[in-house]
Amino acid sequence: MSIRTELAAAIRASSQLPARWTVKEYESTPANLTAPRVQVSQAEIRPNAQAPRIWRDTDFQVAVLVPELDPAKVEDAVEDAVETLLDILEAMPGLVWSDAKRAKFDDKFHGYAVTVTITNEKETA
Repeated sequence: MSIRTELAAAIRASSQLPARWTVKEYESTPANLTAPRVQVSQAEIRPNAQAPRIWRDTDFQVAVLVPELDPAKVEDAVEDAVETLLDILEAMPGLVWSDAKRAKFDDKFHGYAVTVTITNEKETA
């Protein structure tokens, strides 16, 4: 199992995740949404500054999309969704989030893209 799929599984298993939310271990834009959706995608890999031959820092984009399309209601929906997602991420050991930026997905769904970094040991053959 990859780190990306492990991260998605950990989010899915969180007791803080609302029951109606879905979690995907890939990035895609759905045709429609009926509840918030979390998507996990790998964004960057780089050597760890402290031990570059042993450890790697991997950045992920963890996005939350909301189904709300009404401009009068979307602000509250995205704010609530990102706060819930950040609470879930902050409860996970070994994970650091560095920013959460407002985003629009497929020019339709509003949400946030959160940058998450996980440091992992390089696999050896």
